[in-house]
Amino acid sequence: MRYNREVKAAVAVLALLVALGAAAEIGTRVLLDGAVRAAADLGLRRASSDGGGFADVTGDARGWALPDLLRGRLTGVDVVAVDGELGGLPVGRLSGSTGAVDLGTRQADDVVVVADTDPGALLDTAGELAGADLSGGEVTTAGADTLRFSGEVAGTPVEADVLVAPDGAGGLVATVRSARAAGAAVDPSLLPRSEAALLGPADLPPGFSVTGAEVTSAPDGAPVLRVTLECPDRCDLAGTG
Repeated sequence: MRYNREVKAAVAVLALLVALGAAAEIGTRVLLDGAVRAAADLGLRRASSDGGGFADVTGDARGWALPDLLRGRLTGVDVVAVDGELGGLPVGRLSGSTGAVDLGTRQADDVVVVADTDPGALLDTAGELAGADLSGGEVTTAGADTLRFSGEVAGTPVEADVLVAPDGAGGLVATVRSARAAGAAVDPSLLPRSEAALLGPADLPPGFSVTGAEVTSAPDGAPVLRVTLECPDRCDLAGTG
């Protein structure tokens, strides 16, 4: 009987310790995730051209909150933001994921950011390239990395197929691949401009560069320009400013 009482007492103590540990983990998790969201919001404001940031930002730390804080190194952080802009590029949805984060230096081992933008926001840029007002036009998909901008100028249908891709120097560039007026081909070299920078290295946080761009579709079938940005090593999450 005494043995059974000792076992029961040990189990009760163990259950209490587990409950206390769980409560501490939950409390720490709430505080940590709140800090992650605040830091992500500040970082995105600093990465936007006007300091406006995003309308809504959520952030969560991966791994176990309490052990990570005790060792001063987070397993990683995930962030999602909607309705904002990044370096002047309008973004409908942004998701970011980091590697391990050192809380002392506020540096991440690596960061990958995926930003989805409505190509309609690029109609003015396409119009500048084509030498036509396409602000009231439409955008369709012309390939995995190409958008087709179309409109009408003085009653004449105008189209421009624009390749959107990394520029090789860390930025994002739009290049006219082909153009048509009233169905007839127009030599892109005859256009006012055949290329326009959408994002330059100076528009991005230090250490980040554009590594990919693809044209995909939203659930309703509308085209979406998806841009990938990466920081491969020692990424400063403290921001500047």
